[in-house]
Amino acid sequence: MLDELQADDTIFVTDLTRSTRDLFELVDDIKQKKANLKSLKDT
Repeated sequence: MLDELQADDTIFVTDLTRSTRDLFELVDDIKQKKANLKSLKDT
């Protein structure tokens, strides 16, 4: 999925239960692609 991510895409997730390190790496990868991550639990 991350290989196909493009600028201005948004990934919607329902659960971010991961290690803190994994989560930061995931967010960093998404930011590098200029995309967005939205947690549905936070809305």
